[in-house]
Amino acid sequence: GTERKQTLWNTDRGKAVLNFDDVLYITSSETDSRDKLVYFSDGNKTTIKNVGFEQILSVLPSAKFCRVNKKDIIALKTVKHFTSDEISTTINLKSDPNIRLSLSDVYREDFKQKIQLF
Repeated sequence: GTERKQTLWNTDRGKAVLNFDDVLYITSSETDSRDKLVYFSDGNKTTIKNVGFEQILSVLPSAKFCRVNKKDIIALKTVKHFTSDEISTTINLKSDPNIRLSLSDVYREDFKQKIQLF
């Protein structure tokens, strides 16, 4: 079937349509782990409420996104280089230029396979 390009999620400001192409990175909220922060390519971010990573991964196009540790999912297009335990990204946030994410054992093989096919 055709790949979904977007999905509707509950955010802290009501329901929002999120375009997958605009998503760079999704991480657990520091204030409430049930919430997730989604960072977009235009520099904006939004909080999605009460959603688990499994649920998020079930709607994201799996060839373009990968969970890399227990609190982060990244868009593969943001990967600059990686070692066996760290990923350096092109994600540039005002608060944090050049985000580096840990690559944990659990997700390493999946990540390596996806990045080769990407």
